[in-house]
Amino acid sequence: MKAKDVIVKFLEDRGLRYSIQDDNVLFKYQLVNYVMINNSNEDLLQLVMLFFDVTPENHLQALSAANEINQMKAIVKLTVVDDSIWVNIEDIVNVNYDVDKLEKYFDLMENAVKAFYDYMKNNSTEK
Repeated sequence: MKAKDVIVKFLEDRGLRYSIQDDNVLFKYQLVNYVMINNSNEDLLQLVMLFFDVTPENHLQALSAANEINQMKAIVKLTVVDDSIWVNIEDIVNVNYDVDKLEKYFDLMENAVKAFYDYMKNNSTEK
């Protein structure tokens, strides 16, 4: 089973809509927009959610928050890319891949985003 087939099966099993653009799968799960990036490695499942706008004013704090969350959380990683922060999970798929574990991955991603916002709120530089 290829990574794209895994995410499409997951979405179709739940009656969710998706689109394919440039071989990437775009979809909404629990009101959040995600992308399954297809990096030409058919076995690599890479789920990504863009969730925060980085500005010159919050850039340093956002980097610090992302670093903190990356140290606290397993599997899930936050990355600053241009003017956004991405949360992502990567996994290798195989013929017997358990599609249902993707629900846990989405929970892990959402928890990392919540931890990021908590860090930003609790470590605000604003007086």
